[in-house]
Amino acid sequence: AADVTCTFTNVRGAQSLSVTVVGTGNGAVTSDPPGIDCGATCDAAFPEGRQVTLTATPAPGSFFSGWSGDPDCTDGVLTMDGARNCIATFTSSKTMVYLPIVMQLR
Repeated sequence: AADVTCTFTNVRGAQSLSVTVVGTGNGAVTSDPPGIDCGATCDAAFPEGRQVTLTATPAPGSFFSGWSGDPDCTDGVLTMDGARNCIATFTSSKTMVYLPIVMQLR
């Protein structure tokens, strides 16, 4: 007979957190406690009532513009008393400016 080890995780009462990264810039989002670690759309489940802190880290040449989505997302600190959808916006710090060139022929 073989020895079998089983690990069970109780997900009863878990709430889903979905993070989407948008904007003209790039960056990553992580969470404390761990679960979210992404640069695109990411999802994780956290125990109901748990406080989750999201951290946005811009890539070089970008800056973090802010949080949006559900009202509890606006400061990056969430209480998981329901499913949450948060959006992290990164903006490119490089702006191209096009100037018209006017030539006068004589």
